[in-house]
Amino acid sequence: MVDAFGWQAVFFINVPVAGIVIILGPRWVPESVSDSIPDKVDLISVPLASLGVGIAILAITQGDKWGWSSLNLILSFAIALLLVTAFVIRSNRHKAPLFDLDLFKLKTFSVGMIGTVFFMVAFFSWLISLPTFIQSVWGWSVLKTGFAIAPAPLLTAFVSPPAGRLAERIGNGPILTIGGLLGATGLSLHLIFTNSEPDYVMGIFIPGILIGFAAGFGFAQLIGAAMRDVPRDQFGMAGAGRTTIFQLALALGVALAFTIIGRPSSPQAALDGLQTTWILGIGCYLAQTLLFAFFGGSDKTLKT
Repeated sequence: MVDAFGWQAVFFINVPVAGIVIILGPRWVPESVSDSIPDKVDLISVPLASLGVGIAILAITQGDKWGWSSLNLILSFAIALLLVTAFVIRSNRHKAPLFDLDLFKLKTFSVGMIGTVFFMVAFFSWLISLPTFIQSVWGWSVLKTGFAIAPAPLLTAFVSPPAGRLAERIGNGPILTIGGLLGATGLSLHLIFTNSEPDYVMGIFIPGILIGFAAGFGFAQLIGAAMRDVPRDQFGMAGAGRTTIFQLALALGVALAFTIIGRPSSPQAALDGLQTTWILGIGCYLAQTLLFAFFGGSDKTLKT
C-alpha cells in the first residue's frame, strides 16, 4: 500500500478497524454508570482540552517545517498553553470536571504517565528514524525496509501477553525496569554496529530484537502501571488522560527525531543525526528504568 499510494495509505487500516469497533462495541462492552458523578459534565472544558492538545501536537509535528523560532510556532505554543491553563483552572473549580486532576495524586498514575513519556519518545524516535536512514543511506526499498524492521514489532506482539502474566505475579515496576534496560541496550548496539555500510544482522536485527522485547515489556505494562490504583468509576477519565499523554509523547518523539536528523547533506551527516537520536533514546530508556526501579512500588498516594 505504501509503495502504491504513499505513506499516508497506512492510515487506511483504521477505517475497517473503527467500523468493527463501532458495530461490535455496543454489543460486547457493558455500559458503566457511576452514582458518584453528577449528570452535568463540564462541556466547556471539551474544546479547551481538545484544541489545546491538538494545537500543541500540531506545533510539535510542524516545528521542523516552520522553524523552531518561527512566529507560527511561538503563537501555536502560546495558544496551546493558554487553552490548557484555562482547562486546568476550570477543572479545579468545576464540580464535575472533564478530567479530575486529583488523579495525579495517585503515585502509580503519575509515575505511569511520566514513564509513558520516556518510553514513547525513545521508541517512536527509533521507529521513525531508522527506516528513514535505511532507505536514504543504505538505499533499500520501502518493502525491503519494512521486512527488515518487522521482527521488532512482531516480537512485541508475542512478548506482551506473557509479560502481562508475569506482571500479575511480580508487579509492573520490575517488568518496566527490565524493559528500559533492554531498550537502552538495543540502542547502544545500534550505536556500535549500525553505520553507512549495510549490516543487517548486527546493525538492525539484533538491536531490533532487544527493542522489540522492550516494547513488549512497555506498552501494556505502562497502562497497567498507570491504571492500577485508579478508582473503578474513574477508569474512563483516567484512560482518556493516559491516551492524551500517549499521543503527545508520540508526537514529541517523532518531532525530535526529524528535528535532530533534519535534511542531511551526506550519509555521514545522516548517521550522525541518527546516532544523536539513539543517544536521546538511551537517555529516555534509562530514565524509565530508574523511574520504575525507585518509584514503581505499590504506594497509592503521593506524599504532600
